[in-house]
Amino acid sequence: MKQVGEASFETDFKKKDGSMFKGEVVLTSLDLEEEATVQCAIRDITEKEMLKGQLLQAQKMEAIGTLVGGIAHDFNNMLAAIDGNLYLARGKLEKGHKAAEKLANIEQLSKRAAEMVQQLLTFARKGHVETSIFSLRTFIEEAFKLSKTTMPKNIVHICELCPEDMFIEGNKTMLQQALMNLLNNARDAVADSSDPEIHCSLKPIEVSNMEGIQNSELESGHYACLTVCDNGHGIAREHMTSIFEPFFSTKAVGKGTGLGLSMVYGAVKSHHGVIDVESETGKGTVFHIYFPQQVHSEELPLNVDVKQIEQGSETILLVDDDVRTTTYEVLKGMGYELLTASGGHEALTMMEQRQHDIDVMISDVIMPDMGGVELAKRVKQINKQLPVILTSGCDMDLVAIDEGKQVEYVLVRKPFAFESLVQAIRLSLNK
Repeated sequence: MKQVGEASFETDFKKKDGSMFKGEVVLTSLDLEEEATVQCAIRDITEKEMLKGQLLQAQKMEAIGTLVGGIAHDFNNMLAAIDGNLYLARGKLEKGHKAAEKLANIEQLSKRAAEMVQQLLTFARKGHVETSIFSLRTFIEEAFKLSKTTMPKNIVHICELCPEDMFIEGNKTMLQQALMNLLNNARDAVADSSDPEIHCSLKPIEVSNMEGIQNSELESGHYACLTVCDNGHGIAREHMTSIFEPFFSTKAVGKGTGLGLSMVYGAVKSHHGVIDVESETGKGTVFHIYFPQQVHSEELPLNVDVKQIEQGSETILLVDDDVRTTTYEVLKGMGYELLTASGGHEALTMMEQRQHDIDVMISDVIMPDMGGVELAKRVKQINKQLPVILTSGCDMDLVAIDEGKQVEYVLVRKPFAFESLVQAIRLSLNK
């Protein structure tokens, strides 16, 4: 017997029970002594296709996240400049001036824009997240008590919690927002249902006992599984791969920003979790969220220390290519002496020439010629004791900061209140 050639193709097959599956057909031409023969083999590739789709979707979401993170960085820089100019403008107005109300409106719009940028950063998993270890069961119990007060009375709202206490490491505020987004979507989905219902549950899951769960992202271990289920209008099949993308929405114009589910996606990923969705048009939607369980059970205390803001007279080296003018004017108005540089190389030259005159350096993290982290390292080689403050409008760079932290610094995130920046300056100088 001699193999002559081989060909393959993929097609759909029907099983005896009527269900369909994707199959690969491999045809092999064999040269037997008596006659030419073709051997046919059929292989079920349903799981292979599913994993391939998950990989492509993950790559797509990662690419979108990188794009969104970069856009958010630029937006935060612009918002920082707007806030700085507002601060300066208010200082020029006499008490009771008519323009004060307009400036207050601009400030509120700027805050709303900053919140939207934060949602984008959450999706991109670039936002800084302060975490603590807490009981997820207690958190969900309290969160659903709050959410029930916002639900219309005609909606049956049921929450089933397992008796086991499970602990995760996370940010309560971020998870609260994610949960409220899921519940608000469920509420909107059941608005036209004759018997609207929203069911939520929390239970432990082991990766070795996950029948019916098909997700290549799940690794072995113990998870806390949060499920939010509704019997609403469901999600069309053609929309399933796009529901977590920023600004994608099936709601009517004016009914949503399209950031709700993208924020949920980002929050889950930031907590090293996995989110699955099942839906059928006219029959409802089910979201499963899996959080890795933690063995610790201590509640970490939140320590808040508010310092009185002080004026200053010290000399600051300000290194920033985006909002240097605004920040310069604000700090100058607070009594500080300012030296400015538009990039890392210019700042190093100034440090070499005037290191004894400079009391603190403030630098942006992302700059064209040299990043703030590298600049901080080089500056510390010139003056090891010099306080360094880094500012960042996009936390995509924090990975590099945290992994390569070889110098001491204070980090202030944009858009910042200038009172916070001055507080950081005073804390750095008073050490």
